[in-house]
Amino acid sequence: RYVKEGVRVLDVGTGSGILGIAALKLGAKQVFGTDLDENAVSAVRENIEANQISENQFQVVQGNIIEEKEVKDLAGYGCYDVAVANILAPVIILLQAEIPVHLKKGGVFITSGIINTKEEDVRRAIASNREFEIIETTYQGEWVSITARKL
Repeated sequence: RYVKEGVRVLDVGTGSGILGIAALKLGAKQVFGTDLDENAVSAVRENIEANQISENQFQVVQGNIIEEKEVKDLAGYGCYDVAVANILAPVIILLQAEIPVHLKKGGVFITSGIINTKEEDVRRAIASNREFEIIETTYQGEWVSITARKL
């Protein structure tokens, strides 16, 4: 629903790149992925090649977008329609302060990988950020996804 033809996607904690690859298959124009693990960067490169996706469509860097200015600058500012993060709740809590500078106005931040016992912590952190409004919460078993829109 949020990934449409021509959107740009920021994939934080990209891992294997599955979310970014899915976004491209759904019509996204470009994905920028970050991960702390050098093995994730290698995995993304292998997976985009296996899916006939060019490195121009899915750029990936190793680094920490929360702490490293170089990674922030490479990602770019105010240019993404969608940001995704399928990672642990404590990281999402930190990310909610960083992600708005990378999103366009009206862009969405889709979080997932949140165990239900951490839902309220994540919800409280995102709700306390005046740049976001929570627009959707979805559940699958014990897992929670919270989506917020940049105001």
